[in-house]
Amino acid sequence: MELRKPFDALQHFLADANAVQSVKPVPPLNIPPNTPQQLIQQILQQIAAQALNKAAIEVPFFLVAALIESSRLASEHRSDGKVTAWRNLNNEIGLSCVTSSSRWQSVPIMQP
Repeated sequence: MELRKPFDALQHFLADANAVQSVKPVPPLNIPPNTPQQLIQQILQQIAAQALNKAAIEVPFFLVAALIESSRLASEHRSDGKVTAWRNLNNEIGLSCVTSSSRWQSVPIMQP
């Protein structure tokens, strides 16, 4: 999170190189029309097994929602969590943000 820059979960997720690979569109499967039914079933089972074995990529984030400063102390309200994205059957990207902690904490005061 950067101050004065809005938090966009999808942009944050796509900034990670590994995460971009996880939501790339999958090319269509071209199976000839005369392929035997048993072979089609084996191909589909292999594709389903590959999709289920793929680990979800989680990109950590933190978000500062508030800052309070005085001449002696400074505090921030901070939320930490993880962003996960996936591509569904309609080729749309789904997004999930899970906050693991949310708290006030002291921060050092920057001296001019």
